[in-house]
Amino acid sequence: MKNLWMSPDLPWAPPRIVVYRNRFKAEREQELVFDFSADECCRLFLNGERVADGPERGDARHWYFSRFRLALAPGDYCLTARVLCFGSELTAHAQMSVRHGLFVKEYSSLLGSWEYQFEEGLAFRKPYPDWGVYPRFDADGCNPEILSGRGGVWRGVAFFEDSRELHEPELPPMRYEPELAYHRIGNRFYFDDYVCVWTDYVFSGEGCVKIRWGENLYDTPGLNRRLQGDKGKRDGGFLNSTCNTLKLSGGRFRWVDYHWHALRCLEIECSGSVVPEEVHFHRTGYPFRREWSAHSSLPALNRLLETAYRTLEACSHETFMDCPYYEQLMYIGDARLEALSVYVTSTDARLAGKALRMLARSQQADGLIFSRYPARVDQVIPSFAMIWISMLHDYALWQDDPGTVYELLPCARRIADYLELHLKDNLLYFPGWNFIDWVDSWPHGEPAGCENDGTNSILNLFAVIALRQLAGLEKYAGTEEHGRRSAMLADRILESVRRHYWDEARGLYANDFARKYYSEHAQSLALIIEPDSRLAETFSHVSGLAECSIYFSFYYLDACYRNQLAGLFFKRLERYFDLEKEGLRTLPEEFRNPRSDCHAWSSHVLYHYFASILGIRPTAFGRRKIEIRPMKGPLSFAEGKSPVLP
Repeated sequence: MKNLWMSPDLPWAPPRIVVYRNRFKAEREQELVFDFSADECCRLFLNGERVADGPERGDARHWYFSRFRLALAPGDYCLTARVLCFGSELTAHAQMSVRHGLFVKEYSSLLGSWEYQFEEGLAFRKPYPDWGVYPRFDADGCNPEILSGRGGVWRGVAFFEDSRELHEPELPPMRYEPELAYHRIGNRFYFDDYVCVWTDYVFSGEGCVKIRWGENLYDTPGLNRRLQGDKGKRDGGFLNSTCNTLKLSGGRFRWVDYHWHALRCLEIECSGSVVPEEVHFHRTGYPFRREWSAHSSLPALNRLLETAYRTLEACSHETFMDCPYYEQLMYIGDARLEALSVYVTSTDARLAGKALRMLARSQQADGLIFSRYPARVDQVIPSFAMIWISMLHDYALWQDDPGTVYELLPCARRIADYLELHLKDNLLYFPGWNFIDWVDSWPHGEPAGCENDGTNSILNLFAVIALRQLAGLEKYAGTEEHGRRSAMLADRILESVRRHYWDEARGLYANDFARKYYSEHAQSLALIIEPDSRLAETFSHVSGLAECSIYFSFYYLDACYRNQLAGLFFKRLERYFDLEKEGLRTLPEEFRNPRSDCHAWSSHVLYHYFASILGIRPTAFGRRKIEIRPMKGPLSFAEGKSPVLP
């Protein structure tokens, strides 16, 4: 069934912002009810005040609508919808698009005819350094009353039939709450915590306004090619980012940002007679309810858990995100760790379920899924496809939802088919970018010595884990035949890994065929697959291995728990404790000199507090059986409340 959408009646091209208005009158107290959707996305205003955002982020094959409902008193009203259309060159990297338009289906018989007006006087440019997000703007000659439906010239819309199916939202509305925890010094606003906020400004006077923001303040100006700079303790004097600009011609001027920003500091620089009269911030993000608590004998660990939770919140929106300041993309490697942190802190797993389904919809004809999705630029990382199977296995363990597992099993099977097609001598060889982890000595995140091989021990160990987990999923929600096939394939690969990469003399797995390069990564995955007393003993004392980053330390810590290596576990946690000394309020992308100060994959310490230190883990699908096997190490006590337990 085709839906009737509206768009401007004149030829035009992106990048533009289109504001649609509908003026109507309520003769009595009644409810305004309608469904709406937009491409790319929109904000709704009633008599100039924001009332909704939407639709929920989807992809070209699975577009959402939102439902709006509001009780009205008798009176005159103007509903406006500010619809973004930045086009393929400038829109956010995670923003998909089919065709610009606004869809409204009313159920209350209040709305009148629709009109539109372009937001004139706006020029757009790519952001820096926060690449991949919505563009910066330069404003000159804008209609200051457009969001109230006044001023300028309004024209009647054109309607067109759109064939995309509109789906009900899977998630609740994102939070929209006043953010008051900040202080102002001069022209800068300093926030107590890392925040994701919508901003609404009112200026008066004539002149120019420059608005810039950042995750932190740098000690020195400028960034290197990897967007890294001298951050010190995040209390320097430089905001290394480009700005939005507004040229004002006098009088009162209101500007409402068209998307939220992630920041710790915001700066407003005014020239001429311009002064900022009002600045309002509203915090956004997924509306998790706080359902957990934790307390231990180690104050640094207690503070770390709060920091990890802030990181999880800042990276959870209509999708999981790798980071809220930069590209805002949902990578599988990050999303799995975010989902696990959600499972131990919340009963609300809707975002995790949506993540699994969205990523599955990226599956290609050869069976591989994209490493990040939704995304305007396709990217493939084979290890992330295997991690998606682990993510599905996690969901099956921690959530009592066999229907979702059954729905997504075909995607996991096709990934397994892809793996089998790329076997040679029972080892996996993949074309393209075989990213594993950001390690200083590894070119482009691929293990040193293996960059040109198309294979390494770590890739194959990931496959063993994923295929064994798939075999378990088949027993739970699939077929015995598929389960046997996956288990046999895992065994074949593991036997070949042992033959090619095990170094008997050193008691370690090498990364490469020549057994020249060794890493924590290979040992961690091997110890997750099967406890091994000899490998665990060697791992406890060996030096010189390539170290896991903050991301891959998830697997390192998991290996430590499974093999009861408490000394190594708590020694690694000290790396996290040290981050507090750098002035961080969230956990970063890397332990040293990070680009991003808030990165989803570092939130996994939340999971490990409950699943490793307190030792609470399901041992049967649907959380039907739970094992509690604490590993408190040097702690004199550790306690917590988690929705995992009844």
